[in-house]
Amino acid sequence: MIRLEAGTGEGKISYLYREGKHPIIFLHGLGSTGNSFMRMPKFLSDEYSLFLVDLLGHGRSDKPEIQYTVDRQANAIRGLIDSLGIDHFTIAGNSYGGWVAMRLFERWKPDGNLVLISSAGGQLTGNHRPPSPAFLDRVVASSSFNERWIIESIVQNNRNERRLSAETFSGYSPRTLIIWGELDPVIPLEVGMEMNRLIPGSRLLVVKGGGHTVHYSHPEITAEAMTGFIMEGDHSL
Repeated sequence: MIRLEAGTGEGKISYLYREGKHPIIFLHGLGSTGNSFMRMPKFLSDEYSLFLVDLLGHGRSDKPEIQYTVDRQANAIRGLIDSLGIDHFTIAGNSYGGWVAMRLFERWKPDGNLVLISSAGGQLTGNHRPPSPAFLDRVVASSSFNERWIIESIVQNNRNERRLSAETFSGYSPRTLIIWGELDPVIPLEVGMEMNRLIPGSRLLVVKGGGHTVHYSHPEITAEAMTGFIMEGDHSL
């Protein structure tokens, strides 16, 4: 894979890229980077072009002095997609990246597939308590690229963010696959079940023994599920 970057209205986005015909865009969780998906490519056909994105404020992407909201992140990913000139794609988001992916689909209703991997943004994940210093310490320490003020901005803004509800995709039903670790200690399986209920036509895959990052711990299972889901919706593959 090669590292590239693209300008967006929110700042430069850095990403790892593998050439192919059918785009899959991967969005990581809070404090992580696109590298967290590096176990996936070998289980995905060369037919797929892969984009392992560093979200705004993460990894090698820009770190502008802004309020880091889900809307701003979704704007940046929309800008990336526009710069790439692609109009039919799959976005797979883990945790915070799943929330960003949902917001993008909610706002712009693209022609594509949505894959949520232990996604944040459900009603049951609402937490209006300030994050503990120990939590922030763990997230900041998870990557050498992290800056504490950015992580604090994201966590604080997330407390007031709009979450998934029955009205989120009213009149619009994105093709959605939800993948959840059976033993997820960060966002419990019941949140995935709630999302499955709230997103019309969505399907839920529970990975036995899986935790919060099944794309890392169970990449073959995750890739197989994604491949089957994408191919089912696009008969040109």
